Amino acid sequence: MAAPWRAAAERLGFRFLDTSLSSAGTEAFTCCDILVHPDGTFLDLVGGVVERRSRGSELHGVRFAQLRSWLESNGRISTVLTVGRVELDPTPPGCLPAFIGRAGALLDRLLPEHLRPVPLRTLEDLAGAVERHREIRARRKGRPLLPDDDPLAARERWSRR
Repeated sequence: MAAPWRAAAERLGFRFLDTSLSSAGTEAFTCCDILVHPDGTFLDLVGGVVERRSRGSELHGVRFAQLRSWLESNGRISTVLTVGRVELDPTPPGCLPAFIGRAGALLDRLLPEHLRPVPLRTLEDLAGAVERHREIRARRKGRPLLPDDDPLAARERWSRR
């Protein structure tokens, strides 16, 4: 399901860690591929699967990407989070979908700059989301915790998100 996105992430230097599958209701599942970059950035590629329905793109595939880094400063650990929203499907026809789309865009603009979702229209946009995450992380105090610093602690932090 996330193969094209995972390949794009691996071209950016990410390494695959794990996949998790959880129930999101009757015959519906959420799938998450977890990757890590040597600079301490974790990438979750999150999508959904609905069984016994047509295999259209609206029901399968990555829906958003979540980038997360942990920073250590004076014994305290803080998190930097960037969300990339996948926008591959065209807006359905009609007034209500158009209104909802515009309202969502307005709400995004009301968020502080570092919390606004990054639009991911193509696989190449993932590089821009990673770069934005690194810029936001660089503005924060502390040093990034790297996967090699303490792999068990990094895994534990990831599993409690």
